[in-house]
Parts: sequence; structure tokens; C-alpha cells
Amino acid sequence: MSGKRYYNEDQAATCPFRPQKKVQHGTLNTLSHDSYTVAWICALQLEMSAARAMLDYVHEGLPQDVNDSNCYALGTIGKHNVTIVCLPDGHYGTNNAAIVFTNMRRTFNKIQLGLMVGIGGGAPSKADLRLGDVVVGLKVIQHDMGKAMTDGLFTRTSIPRPVSSSVGTVVSSLRAKHYSHPSRVPSILRERSRELQGFDRPVSEDRLFQATYQHESSIPDCGSCDQSKLVQRAPRNSNDPAIHYGAIASGNQVIKDSSIRDTIAEELDVICFEMEAAGLMDICPCLPVRGICDYSDSHKAKEWQRYAAATAAAYAREFLEELAVCKVVSEHQQQLQIYLDEKDKECLRDLRITNPEDDKKTIIKAKGGLLIESYRWVLENESYQQWAKGNENRLLWVKGDPGKGKTMLLCGIINELESSTAPDSVFYFFCQASEPRLRSASVVLRGLIWFLARRRPNLIPHIRKEYDDSGKDVFKDHNAWQALSNIMASMLDDEITSDCIFVVDALDECSEDREWLIELLTRFSSTSKAKWIVSSRNWPEIEAQLDGVGANRLHLELNHASIADAVRRFITRRVEDLAKKKHYSQSTRDAVQEHLLSNANDTFLWVSLVCEDLAKYNVLPHHTSKVLQSFPAGLDKLYQRIIDQIMHSRDQEACKTILAVVTAAFEPLSLSELASSDDKLACFQSDLQTLSSIVTCCGSFLTLRNNIVYTVHQSYFAKNSSDPPQKHLQCT
Repeated sequence: MSGKRYYNEDQAATCPFRPQKKVQHGTLNTLSHDSYTVAWICALQLEMSAARAMLDYVHEGLPQDVNDSNCYALGTIGKHNVTIVCLPDGHYGTNNAAIVFTNMRRTFNKIQLGLMVGIGGGAPSKADLRLGDVVVGLKVIQHDMGKAMTDGLFTRTSIPRPVSSSVGTVVSSLRAKHYSHPSRVPSILRERSRELQGFDRPVSEDRLFQATYQHESSIPDCGSCDQSKLVQRAPRNSNDPAIHYGAIASGNQVIKDSSIRDTIAEELDVICFEMEAAGLMDICPCLPVRGICDYSDSHKAKEWQRYAAATAAAYAREFLEELAVCKVVSEHQQQLQIYLDEKDKECLRDLRITNPEDDKKTIIKAKGGLLIESYRWVLENESYQQWAKGNENRLLWVKGDPGKGKTMLLCGIINELESSTAPDSVFYFFCQASEPRLRSASVVLRGLIWFLARRRPNLIPHIRKEYDDSGKDVFKDHNAWQALSNIMASMLDDEITSDCIFVVDALDECSEDREWLIELLTRFSSTSKAKWIVSSRNWPEIEAQLDGVGANRLHLELNHASIADAVRRFITRRVEDLAKKKHYSQSTRDAVQEHLLSNANDTFLWVSLVCEDLAKYNVLPHHTSKVLQSFPAGLDKLYQRIIDQIMHSRDQEACKTILAVVTAAFEPLSLSELASSDDKLACFQSDLQTLSSIVTCCGSFLTLRNNIVYTVHQSYFAKNSSDPPQKHLQCT
């Protein structure tokens, strides 16, 4: 191997790593952003230079997100497309590393693995380290995170962050190989010697001084230091760098005091010191690789920095040669959960109100599945594109009348965002008026905060500040809104949330303190880098609050052609399902489809209600034509038909009473509570089975889950809320 190669036409036939697209008349190849799955992060320019020397092919640059200020070197190593980035000059430490990686994911959102590669200081009291050796971090501990106690002592509170098991498995495979075959680091250095000019092993001596002997500031280099203070070490048979595996201490200050070095090394059992890895371990699967350039003491040896950077880069390359192209993100998140302390886990348990992922699955299942063709139109919509690509207005408001498919549209958008953005960067909440636990402003914040902390556990300290002071009541007492608002604001101020996207569905169904929630979300959309999507019906009070922030609006009624096409596809799917279930003839199938297309008025809910009725066991295929003609066009008329059916049922009095009670109740009632709620239902207190059967006869307005009665189409009653439910049901 002669080193770095540039892809050109002559190599096209034999190139083992043929690019997806070539630039005509050029020597470099261009891939898409999604092709890059490995992030190689450096803190110093010399480290980036060593990293670039490891590339098999160099790629052309790509356009970057407007909020991404990084500068990249792109290329291929083995089977992996790699993006190399360096921290800004003079900006070191854990926070800056996290910022650089977060910005990287704005542009390269398919990154699956991070390599933090560069120089580090050794802890020779814990291992026989020599300058130029490589330390591979199996876990990282932030040594400067802790509490200053009243007695003047410093108590470290950082939790060790091990590498994910997917990464650790590759490391173990390499270590096993090295028992029978030497590491490829020396051979890689030789192969890349042309690209690594100036990174050779120094001729200067590798000196380790006794821990008690400090370098005198008046002496320019260690050549004049007292040589009698050198630690006597057995010579090695070879100058090839050794590979060490162990814990790395990470912090925001350079360690150059041997006594501090030895104290931390003994306490934390670490063999190396560096300044960036702790900022990455919680936000991506990461492997820190450090070449030893000094011994973390006052006798700094800068002449070893270039060689140490090269040995670390060579090991990182060997690691990538061993690494199969695979996903490690979900396993990484599971690993983070394991290493939460008990107080963190208790905090998350007390915070949890619902799991939005489960809510989304339940909604999609209840609505008969998510049809991709019914929502893909929105991805090309101008308002959506302006929100997705721009940063002036970070809030998108999806609005439309009842039954227009807003919730399913947002479910589709969430799916698309999750597949096209950085892993675990989309967070959502579904307000549900029929569920008391899911219809208040405080609950929306609890859901989003829990979801965010569960996926990004390193944000839990923002919650613990409030939780440790007040316990679990902080999430639900009379001041809960203020506490939750403070927590959410603190999280959004954290740089690692700048790539987040939040989705809140059905603001109109948030019946408690909705105006507080809208005010807060609009403020967050203006003050943080995160983006927001909200949906609601066309309510003037919501319009008035969103007017002031210049939110992008996606008005479903103004996208008639797209909605009509989506409803048409939805009808086709539902008729196919009905035809299979009911064994329709072709003529019956065509008649059902034609009636639905002619009367749906671009309303998903109308189609769902009609298909729900047609699917009933007592509607036989030869009844279908007659039943179809009984369905009026328009959602309101269809609701009235359901009411009329109830009015003429054998249990009309009981049905009317049940509907009146349930729609007026503050929260869902159990069957026993329902039987005790009205004198007309008292006869069912000893016969809940019959009461359950009558509940199922209440058209499509009620559903029964675990003996709890829920309203389904709350929007019908909400729309007519100026009159009591009893009036609609002629119960007076």
C-alpha cells in the first residue's frame, strides 16, 4: 500500500470501495451526507493531520447545515466513510467536544460511532507506559465532576461511562488477534510514512522522573534536569508502541502535577488523562484512543506529541478495519440506562406520566395502521420545507378541521424525522381530551422531559436540581408548572439539545392551562435552537397566540388536492381490508369505494366511521348497498345519524343517560362508578356485564378498556359545547 489514494476514472474498474457518485473531470469522489457513519474527532490540528493521513480515499466536501460551524475532512477508511473534525483553536474540554459533535450531527445525521483520537498524558504509576504507547479507553471517568465539601475535600461524583458493548466487542476481537499476531500499528505507520512526514518517533530520550521531582521553570527542557531523579525502567526489546487498555480520566484542565496525577490515578484506577472524551460518551457510542505524549507531570515533552498523535491514529485505523458496518446506537442507549444511579432511576420513575412511544403505537393501531401514501405529500409541502430547512421560524403549526387526519399526519412526520435525522433526536407528546392524564399543560411538559431524559440520560442533572430539593411532589403539586418550565428551559439551554425536534399533537385537546403551554412553546421556539411542530384545530384563541411568533403554518384546508389524494389512498386501503374480511364481490367492492369517494369530503374520520359500521358482524355483504345509502355525506350529519340510531335503540334511555354522564364527567368512569352515577343506571350496579353491553351500543362515541369507559369522538361534543350534552341527546 502506498498510502492515500484519490479516486479517478482509471481506478473505477478495480476500486474495492467504489463511490456512489463520481465528480466528472475531477479526482475526488462525492458521496451523500447519509453515507458517513463514523465521526473522527480531534482536539489539535496536528491530531487532525495524523487522522487525514489514515484515509484510503479523500472525498470532496459537502454543503453544511447553516448552524454547523465545523470544518471537515471527508474520506474512506476500509469499508467506512469517515468525517474528520477538529475542535476550534484554543477551545478544548468536554463541553467543546460535545458542541462540535452536536454540530456535526446537524449535517451528518447518520453518524453511528465517534472516535476521539489524539494525544494524552500517561499515569505511569498504574501501568508500564512509555511515550508513544497507545491507550484505548474501555471506560471514561470525568475526574473534575464532584462536590466541594465543607472540610475542604473534593468528592468526585462522576459515574464511569464504559464503551458500548458493540464497540467493546470489536476491541476484544482486536486484543485477541494481538495475542497471536502483533498489532498493525507499526506497519500502518510505515505504510503511511509519506503522509506522516514530521510524525516520526523522536530521537530524544523517553524520560520518566520521580513523582516528587518537579521540573524547574528556569530550565528550558529536561536535558538539564537532575538525571539522578529518573525512574529506572527495564528497556524494551522494541521501540514499537505498546497498546494498553483501561480507564481514562477526562476533565477540563491539563494535569501536569505528578502528585495530583497519582492521587487521581489511584482513586479512579485510570491509566491516562485527557480533556474531551467525557463530553462524548453520553451522546454517542464512542471509543477514546490516546497516544501518550507525556507523563501528566511538570516535565512536559512536546517533542513527542506528533508521534503520539500518529500512533493513536494508526490504532484507530486498525480498529475501523476490524469494525463491521453495523448499528450501535440503540445498544448504546440501553447501556446508558444501565449506568444510571438509583436516584436517577427513581427520579425518572416519579417523573413518568406516560410513554409517548407507546401512545403513538396505540394511536396508529386504533386507527387501522399508518398508510405512508397518506402523509408523504407533506414532506414536499412548501411550509414544511421552510420549517425543515430554515432557522428563522423554528415552529410549524399544522392546523385543520376535525377528522382531517392531523394526528396520523404527525405520526407520519415523526417517522420520517426519526429516519432522516440524528438518532434519538425526535421527542413528542399526544394530548388526548378523553384521557385526564394527558390533557394538561404540566403533563405535556412532564412527558417531553421524561422522554428527553430517558433517551439522553446526561440531561438528568437538570431534573435532579428540582427533584433533590422537593422530591416527587415537585412534578404534581400546585407549583408543578413553574418547576417543569424551569427544568425544560434548563435542558434547552444545554448545547446537546440543539439538534432536538419536539412534536406536540392536538393543542386543542389540552384543556387545562393550554394558553400557558402555547406561550411557553412559542418562547422556546424563539430562544432555543431546537425545532417544534404543533397541531390543533382552527381555533381563534390558538391562532391569536401563535400570530405573534410568525410560526410557519401548514393549513390542511388550503392543501385540498394533497388531502383529497391522501383520503383517496386511505379509502382504497380500507376497502381492500373490508373486501377481504367480508368477501365482497367486485361489484360490491366498487360500489363501496365509489360511495366513500363521493361522500368523504376529504375527511379521514368520516371514512373510518363508515368502514367501522360496514365491518360489523351483522352487516352481511348483500346488506352493504342498502347500508351504504344510509350514510349521509359530511361528518356532522354522520354523527347525527349515530345519535338517531341511539335514539331508536331498545336501550335508548340507558344509552342517553350513559352518554350524558360520561361526556359531562371530568375523567373516565369505571363501570361501577357509572352505575352509581345516576338513578336511571342504579339497576345495573349488580349487573355490570349488561351495562358493559349497553355501553358498546352507544355508537362510535364510547369505548371500553379494562372496564373503564372512555369517550372516543370528543370533538363532536366539544364542537357543540355551548349546549349541554343532555340537550343533544334529548335527555331533558
